[in-house]
Amino acid sequence: MRKLYFCFIIISNIWLSGCTHSPKGYIKSVNSYSIKNDQPIYLYFTQEKVELIGVVKSSSKSGNSTDMLYVGATPLDFFAGIIAHGIVAESIKNSNKNKIQENANKNIEPYINLIQDIKNSDLTRKYLVNKPSKYTFIHYSENNINIHNDSLVLEITPIFLMNENQNTLILRNLFTIFKKNQINKSLKKRKVIYQNQIEVFSQETTSDSIYKYWTKNNGENIKTQLYNLFSLSVNILSKQINSKGKKYTSENIQYFNGTDYTFERSQIIEINCDRIIIKTLRGWIKSIPTQRLKNIPHKCSNQLIKADVS
Repeated sequence: MRKLYFCFIIISNIWLSGCTHSPKGYIKSVNSYSIKNDQPIYLYFTQEKVELIGVVKSSSKSGNSTDMLYVGATPLDFFAGIIAHGIVAESIKNSNKNKIQENANKNIEPYINLIQDIKNSDLTRKYLVNKPSKYTFIHYSENNINIHNDSLVLEITPIFLMNENQNTLILRNLFTIFKKNQINKSLKKRKVIYQNQIEVFSQETTSDSIYKYWTKNNGENIKTQLYNLFSLSVNILSKQINSKGKKYTSENIQYFNGTDYTFERSQIIEINCDRIIIKTLRGWIKSIPTQRLKNIPHKCSNQLIKADVS
């Protein structure tokens, strides 16, 4: 019920100008003040189970060359579409949306079934055990007597995507930090301390049988990949929380997103031989394997290249 309510609030307010959303519905990057390293941050998920949906070239639907999420079947899918694209093409009839969603689910149905019992909290528990952060992350509970009105809550909305060829997994993770006394307020009225979308691409999977690769050992490979992408997104978040005011070198980045090449005018936050982390013009963060780059903007080395020029 809370999931439906949450998505209803988003749909109701997404077109309005507010402190956390731009007039066109794009998630606005917010980084209002520094958070102390030893300050507890309570993790709260907007949905319990891990969600996996599909991506398709929007040119097959509306003539736009930008990749778009499938939308229509559930409020969460609709919300994910808004995050990714900012605006839903009104020219597409609801029946067509549902048909596209059904086709997308059919294409990745075996993998959806493999992960249907995984909870988002399982991903964070594994992360906290294996990759402790400089911040004290604790799972949110209404029964926790240590949580008070000024406690910081990190609201997490992760959406996993798989491309049509099934060789690419993508995580689009919306992170929002606010004080506990804001948790029941609408998005427009909520006072946000930090908010951003962090998107992480997997390496391109090469296998003679993609299906066998993902499904062997009860889906061990796909489950590991989901965790790895989630872990990378939280690592990036930990570095970005107190990055207000930092400036980075700008580059034109072209990379393969699993469907076609995408062009980004962006700032380079970090790059090494494996990955590049960029900040887009909207302030969103993306982590892309260097194998996906059309041209690597800096000489690759074994040492991390930090492009921070602040």
